[in-house]
Amino acid sequence: MKSLQRLRKSLFPSEKKKTLRRWRKDGGDEKLRYDYPLNPESIVLDVGGFEGEWAEKIFNTYQSNIHIFEPVTSFYNSVEALFKTNTKVDVHHYGLGGKDRSEKISLEDNASSIYKGNGLLEEIEIVNIIRWLNENEINNIDLIKINIEGGEFELLEKLIEQDALIRFGNIQVQFHDFAPDADCRMRGIQDELIKTHRTTYSYRYIWENWERI
Repeated sequence: MKSLQRLRKSLFPSEKKKTLRRWRKDGGDEKLRYDYPLNPESIVLDVGGFEGEWAEKIFNTYQSNIHIFEPVTSFYNSVEALFKTNTKVDVHHYGLGGKDRSEKISLEDNASSIYKGNGLLEEIEIVNIIRWLNENEINNIDLIKINIEGGEFELLEKLIEQDALIRFGNIQVQFHDFAPDADCRMRGIQDELIKTHRTTYSYRYIWENWERI
């Protein structure tokens, strides 16, 4: 029975798997996620830093100023060690969201999420993105990468609420379909993004990028 199910999946892949294949064929993880008009003066936010691989490649390519937000302690420690001698990269031991609060996050490697309650949990801190931007007097961000396992909806909805999308030159985001009302909320966010940005690539529930018009 299991072998028959595997055969059916290989013969009739889901739309998400088809999209993932197209993403890989187009070199998404090797090229698209790193091809931006950045320079050493640029400001980049990496929201959901994990182990720092994306930020490291961005820095090695452009030498930009980077802020990494990673609330999970083990990942934060790894990223902090990676950039400990780099004065242009700041690593923050908290996440960004729509409001200040503590949350419980499931520890599932690169799939750790506050929207999954299974397995080992850790208490983390979330900081209001608008408060963080205002306190740090940052009004223009050349690139923000958002991969926070469902938290992207809340974060982007906060930026929309505060008319702050225009602060971002490029918004690279991975939406996650397991978040509450994911399809409806994603469409709502995209409807707002299109007012100030245009898509440069879009792979549904894989990665998409929005460039300021």
